[in-house]
Amino acid sequence: MPNHNSALQSNGVILSPDAKGTKASLMEYKVFNPALRGLTPEEQNILDNRPRDIKQEERDIMTDTSVMYHRDVAYFHSSDADYLRGCGCQDGKRYDHRTGKVWDETIKGTLDRVYKINFIL
Repeated sequence: MPNHNSALQSNGVILSPDAKGTKASLMEYKVFNPALRGLTPEEQNILDNRPRDIKQEERDIMTDTSVMYHRDVAYFHSSDADYLRGCGCQDGKRYDHRTGKVWDETIKGTLDRVYKINFIL
């Protein structure tokens, strides 16, 4: 009795002997990198309105304090855009300071790898 693919997950393939799924003799599983996209108008607005205090930044440098850093953290957190700080991911998004763009896992980017799965039926 041939096996049929009934579900494909990130950690494996679930096979079923009934004919509800597709016949599974050779299957490809493709993994894509996240896409690098430009900023949305909302994201650009958040970055443009980032609080700046040049005198406080100079004080931070001279006295080894981090007042402006904590203001940045609070501002991006209150804007629900922590990823725009460029220090981590949030909802699959990460800001890239080098390019000024956002890595977005919800958009399919370049092909990273292909798994070919052979089943003996």
